[in-house]
Formats: sequence, C-alpha cells, structure tokens
Amino acid sequence: PKYRGAFDLATARAVAQLNKLAEYCVPLIRQRGYFAPLKGELSEEERKQGSAAAGILGAKKIKEISYTLPGGDKREIILFQKISQTPTKYPRVSAQIAKNPLGTEK
Repeated sequence: PKYRGAFDLATARAVAQLNKLAEYCVPLIRQRGYFAPLKGELSEEERKQGSAAAGILGAKKIKEISYTLPGGDKREIILFQKISQTPTKYPRVSAQIAKNPLGTEK
C-alpha cells in the first residue's frame, strides 16, 4: 500500500505471464505512468490476456516493440500507459492471482 501509485515506470523481466505481471505492477504506477514488461516472444493468448488484465487495472496498450537478440532469440516489450486509477481490490494476494488470473474470463 505504501508504494501504490508512486512510480512513473514499472518494468520486469522473466517473472510471470503478462496478465499476472500486470496485476503486480500496474497498481504501483501513477496515472499517466508506464508499465513496460520485457518478455520473450508472446503467444496471441498471452498477449490478449495481458491486454485484458491491464485494462481491468486501468492501463491501455500503446506500443509493441519486437526485436531479435544476436543469438536469434526473439523478445518483446509491450508498453502500457496507466489511464485511470486501479480499483482498490487489486493487487490481490498471490494465491488468488495464481488461481484466477485476470484476463482469462471467458
């Protein structure tokens, strides 16, 4: 709670699926701040779920950057901007995030 809405930028690498990562990071960002996770090549499902989760949390995708490392591995940075306050019920405890991740609702 002490750091909620306190940062201009949150980023992470190789931590979790995009939708779960968004729930951990977006609440920490102030409005008009950015969430820029560094990911490997994303599946369409992970991309869709991550964008849906970010939307629930008050952020929207504004840019995707894809690149290839010298060894041939593909990477992506998905840039989100926080456009509204994150509902106070987020982030949930890690067990709830793992059991019922945002963006997976059918």
